[in-house]
Amino acid sequence: MGRERRATPLAGGGMVKSMWSRWQVLLALVCLCGMGSVTVQGPRQVAAARLPQASPVVTRLVQVQTEDGVRLDGALYTPDAPQQRTVGVVVLHGVGGRFYGEFERFFAPALAAAGYPALAINMRSHDAGYADSRFPDSRLDVRAALDYLAAQGVERVFLVGHSLGSITAAYYAAVADDPRVVAVGLYSAIDDLPLIQRDYQQGAADYDAWVARTRALVAQGEGDTMLLAPAGITGAPRPMTAATWLSWRGPDAETAPVRYAGQIRVPLLLAWGEDDWTDGPAGRRHFREDAAAIYAAAVAAPTRVMREMPGDHYYAGHEGELVAFTLDWLHGQGLDASQPAAPQTPEPYRTELVYLPAADGSVLEGAWYTPREQPQSVAVLTLHGTGGNFYSGPAGFLGPGLAARGYPVLALNRRDHDAGFAQSTFEGGLADVGAGVDFLAAQGYDRVVLAGHSLGTTFASAYVPQTNDARIVGLVLSGTLADLPARTQEFIPPDDYAATESWAEQAVAAGRGRELRLIPYYTGGQLLTSARAFLSYRVAGSLAVPREQVQDVALPLLIVHDSNDLVARREFSEEVAASALLAPTVTQVELRDPTPRDPNAGHSHVGLETETITTIGAWLDAQIGPRRAQ
Repeated sequence: MGRERRATPLAGGGMVKSMWSRWQVLLALVCLCGMGSVTVQGPRQVAAARLPQASPVVTRLVQVQTEDGVRLDGALYTPDAPQQRTVGVVVLHGVGGRFYGEFERFFAPALAAAGYPALAINMRSHDAGYADSRFPDSRLDVRAALDYLAAQGVERVFLVGHSLGSITAAYYAAVADDPRVVAVGLYSAIDDLPLIQRDYQQGAADYDAWVARTRALVAQGEGDTMLLAPAGITGAPRPMTAATWLSWRGPDAETAPVRYAGQIRVPLLLAWGEDDWTDGPAGRRHFREDAAAIYAAAVAAPTRVMREMPGDHYYAGHEGELVAFTLDWLHGQGLDASQPAAPQTPEPYRTELVYLPAADGSVLEGAWYTPREQPQSVAVLTLHGTGGNFYSGPAGFLGPGLAARGYPVLALNRRDHDAGFAQSTFEGGLADVGAGVDFLAAQGYDRVVLAGHSLGTTFASAYVPQTNDARIVGLVLSGTLADLPARTQEFIPPDDYAATESWAEQAVAAGRGRELRLIPYYTGGQLLTSARAFLSYRVAGSLAVPREQVQDVALPLLIVHDSNDLVARREFSEEVAASALLAPTVTQVELRDPTPRDPNAGHSHVGLETETITTIGAWLDAQIGPRRAQ
């Protein structure tokens, strides 16, 4: 049994039983609120099991705009029922996390299954964005999420933060004076990030040296200098600028909820796992210490509850118990009243977030779009670019766009998505493509078109020659690369390239293949890479050379180029097309954009999203065939 402590007893004394029984909560978790064909049993235990088609929750991928113009992606889970709770939920992720992280992926949909509209949102510090973020800006992200829910008719919110997200949740509740926040839940909370950075992740002497170094860089106008600093619950190196380090981890950072928890004036819930630790080179600390410090400081909260739960930082294997405890608590606070749900106009397709087991045991996330009407018999697997993901760029808009035309689409994260590129290998990414094809086959689709964008074109072009997978019936390439090693040498000076290749070879030979280094990138910034990743993608002998790989592809091929795309130049598309000698048809399309745009915008088809969808959809109809699934 977990240990619970209350400052004020709930109505009637002791634990108040929720109207939602424990078995209903567990059933909601199994159904995972519209995640359809995949059930998540924990961050490391994923089973691909067929679930009933009926779902208690509607899932929508949404975009939220902050007042300073930052676009935030998220998932909105709404009960598929005539009634819903009058209180909604906003869920904030941890350091470099995301709206579909290991906590968010079960917590938000499970509360929605219990009737609470729930928005899990990316803050600007999500994934690699953490590297150049500033903590005070997170308040704008929370306000934008609350504004979005208000526009959906939800004016009262239970604000939830997990891990580093707990700092943002506590900060907003304490200082924003926003009456829409009616309760706060801090899960695996952090009480004082600068203290933890100093005493556990670095040690006092090293920490003081970093303070001096980062302050000097900022004073010299070089606050955007990228550094590698220990961070997270494992203390692993994480890229961040000098200004970011000071903003989140410096001695004057506002990332210490223990300092302002006394200003929280709404009911407060604190929970952590029994096996929930911060590990760093300088020491180890249990999260119960953080929770106890915040609890003691939160003297203005009308009620306070703290509870130790079974499980680790993500409550693996005990998700249902955590959700049940939360629902009991919300009921005890009187935050479970219902009202008629606003009518929803369904999209022409269904959206499900899915979690697939990769060959190495890791989890691959994605969005599965299925047409509501009779679907085509061929499915599309979209493959993102460097540092991309399933919900942004072409991989993000092609899914809904092609599904609206009748094509089932799986938009899939490979293990190299977002910040994962640094430790990935090309061979591992190919295995991930195979996992996506296997998923589609399990749904009844044994004819698959690979649609790769940018780095995704290297995987799309290499998959068939390297696997001979007969289920692939066509290729679509956009933002096409011809030769990644050669392209890399365009933005890394020759001497630096030779030195980096030598470092990578020596590190791998010495068993240090995961050693990290920052290298120049085509954007003018820097790219984090490991030694093994550099050798896998960016040197002679790599498979990331579509010009060579397509020589052995005997499938219809579509190559789409944006006239504003100077990142993957038109000549790259022409080289690949000229090499596809076995392809029965090769179609090249140049999309003309009358508006001059930044090359990166052109690379992602910004402004030409509809034209891109139409071009690919028409090619699928003509080349692959409109045969309907039976």
